[in-house]
Amino acid sequence: MPRHDVSVERKEQIIQAAVRVFSRKGIEAARMEEIASEARLSIGGVYWYYRSKEEVLLAVTNWLLEEDRRLIEKMTGSQGTVKERLLVYIDGYVEVFEQNQRLLDELFALASQNPEIQRCLQADYLSFQEALVNLIGQGRERGELKSVDASTLALTVLALHAGMFDLAMIDPQIAVKQELRSAYEILFAGLEEKQKK
Repeated sequence: MPRHDVSVERKEQIIQAAVRVFSRKGIEAARMEEIASEARLSIGGVYWYYRSKEEVLLAVTNWLLEEDRRLIEKMTGSQGTVKERLLVYIDGYVEVFEQNQRLLDELFALASQNPEIQRCLQADYLSFQEALVNLIGQGRERGELKSVDASTLALTVLALHAGMFDLAMIDPQIAVKQELRSAYEILFAGLEEKQKK
């Protein structure tokens, strides 16, 4: 009888362990031995799948970005107005951010020094921007939004989004979900096409 291939499960086990260790200790301070211990594997078991901490870090980065891609798909595939669908995304992203804030802070800081992480984050940003442009275009076609340049509005939303999370890194007391929801209410109040009576 053929053996069951456990590589997918093992890689996920290592990634989840690395997320916990990186979040607890920081990326720089984390050691492969600690990741192996957290994953309940031998150090050789971890090195079987990942040759270095850098490879584990890239796998963790891709795992986090896959979470974001799922949220983007949920936003673009759901029903509702542009604002309602964007708020669905925000609610999900805030949850991911709050669970992984230290790790995300460090990843974004590392992006300026690590071209591979920068490429991963840039691809995610471009994917989100494209989804926003499409979403805004749909809103304009349905008469929800005033005639605005979809690319400019997408960049504005991205800047608001990124800025709020940057502020939360500096001041953890900021209620990100609440503040973003309020900011989007203000933004969309000026953009929504008023229905004629």
